[in-house]
Amino acid sequence: MSSLQRLHGEYARDCVLGVLERSFTLDITRAGCEFKESIAPQATKLTHSTHSTNSTNSRESTNSRESTNSRESTVEEEEDINIGKEKGLEDPKRLEDPKRLEEPKRLEERLKKWYDHGNVSGFGDVREQVTKVDEDVRRARDIPSSDFTVDEWLVQRVAELWGANFYTGKSNGVRAEPYKIHLYGPGGHFKNHRDTPANGLVGTFLVGLGDTTSYDYEGLIVNGTSTNALPGHWVAFYPDVPHKVAKISKGYRAVLAFKIFRTDAVDPAQVARTRDVRRKVAEVVAQLRAPVGLLLERRYCLNTTTFSSFDSVVAQAAKALPGVTVHQLPVVLHSASSWTPYVEGSWFEAEYSTAVYPFTSGHIEYLADLSATLGRNRWDKERPYMRGIHTECGAPWLEGVEDVPFFAFSLARSLETYRNEAHEGAEHIGNESMPERSDSVYLSYVLLVLPLGTTSEV
Repeated sequence: MSSLQRLHGEYARDCVLGVLERSFTLDITRAGCEFKESIAPQATKLTHSTHSTNSTNSRESTNSRESTNSRESTVEEEEDINIGKEKGLEDPKRLEDPKRLEEPKRLEERLKKWYDHGNVSGFGDVREQVTKVDEDVRRARDIPSSDFTVDEWLVQRVAELWGANFYTGKSNGVRAEPYKIHLYGPGGHFKNHRDTPANGLVGTFLVGLGDTTSYDYEGLIVNGTSTNALPGHWVAFYPDVPHKVAKISKGYRAVLAFKIFRTDAVDPAQVARTRDVRRKVAEVVAQLRAPVGLLLERRYCLNTTTFSSFDSVVAQAAKALPGVTVHQLPVVLHSASSWTPYVEGSWFEAEYSTAVYPFTSGHIEYLADLSATLGRNRWDKERPYMRGIHTECGAPWLEGVEDVPFFAFSLARSLETYRNEAHEGAEHIGNESMPERSDSVYLSYVLLVLPLGTTSEV
């Protein structure tokens, strides 16, 4: 597993930053927000600060990278002073020039107007499976896609940039779908959260429309990296990556949000780009001995059939192995520990155990019905989980499968943890909850590699 973990550290990424190479036209028709102009990329550094490292390219600490497929900027560049930031203070005459001050003032007025006339933004409560509006969790506004349009060039370019920087699974292509314009003003924030899951959704792509905040340690923070919303600057990440908008002390920020969906078409460019990593992963996976389980890195919604990121490369390699059958399924992991108090002169005893259980839609329905039948008290005492029920749950191939060793690229990143107490980031999802859909919650997934002949066919 150490070789696979090394390849994961070398090739996997959560987040990519970049700057568009040309202008695009934004047309907002919402009452009070009317706007139709060209948005020109502003040349400046991509990010002001990182909360866990001094480099925005540090894979080990932030797993974020700057894109090589767009105009690049670095933290060493002098910052553009169009918005009157600190780097321009050494030239006070330029800051006093009314022509240079006119654009920041006009941008501030524009963003404020959008914010004042936008919808109040909600968020999804994972525990209660409802959409809420609570300014303690999120204080923001938005403009829905029904109230704006953008150039078709931008929509296509966003899809191209995603495909050039991320693995989409089976070398599939992607399509970009304009979603909302997210707006934050003074006092605005959004606690740590993940974006609302959906089948086929592989990414979030945000394009800056303007930023007049003092955005060191304010605004959007992904993987410890504080990103700005300057015009044309973009940040892309997987939807299950935790992120937040730190409280804004003054000014406004606006980003154009796209959802990235997987398509059935194969992207030849991605096939060529991933050839090297697929070969290396296949060589390592070929050394695995079944039975074995691999905890995948990303979180996915129920009934996911195609994975993203490094997970997709590993899944392809495992399914190509001879003499095995590979199953992919959502799971829950149960850990327990016990120990005796240390008394001088006596032995100190401690025990730790962990188990991985399937959590497919069939298992969920079975357990929900059983819990309702037994009642909570008897359920807690007897825990009739999990032997002899897999056939009834629609997974007969799991009968008799026990004592399988499991490995993870990174255990903390592989597991979606649920607790009785509140845990910031686990209980909030972006924008809305969709309890009527089976794909409304993130789950941990595994690849279960079993020798042929040890299980029944699905």
